[in-house]
Amino acid sequence: MSRTRIVLEALASWFDEDARLPVTDGCILHAFERTIEVESDGYRSVLEAFRSGFPDVHWRVHRVLSDGEWSSVHTDLVGTHSGVWSDLAPTGAVIEWEHMLMFRFDGDLIAEVWEFFDPSQITRQLTADRNG
Repeated sequence: MSRTRIVLEALASWFDEDARLPVTDGCILHAFERTIEVESDGYRSVLEAFRSGFPDVHWRVHRVLSDGEWSSVHTDLVGTHSGVWSDLAPTGAVIEWEHMLMFRFDGDLIAEVWEFFDPSQITRQLTADRNG
């Protein structure tokens, strides 16, 4: 299977509670100035926080570029704020925030992920009405 197809299928199930992502043992996510194992309880708690705040969260993929052991993805995350997230009560707002992801592969499995986005995009959209 192509690396592009693997990435697209992984993103399609990324936020599913029972997702089994195609990752190596010890796959590492680099994001927010920290490193965390993708299959760890810590990372699962991050996903659960997003799922509880944005139960319909999903990726909208703009493009995937794959070359050798690397794939890069330009995407947005889209979700309805219908649960508490980051101490913010549900607003019902549908928001989206832009992402760049880089995946390094070991064979057909993802070995490392780098996630780049500005978290203030989320807060700004959720507090826009309250801040005028």
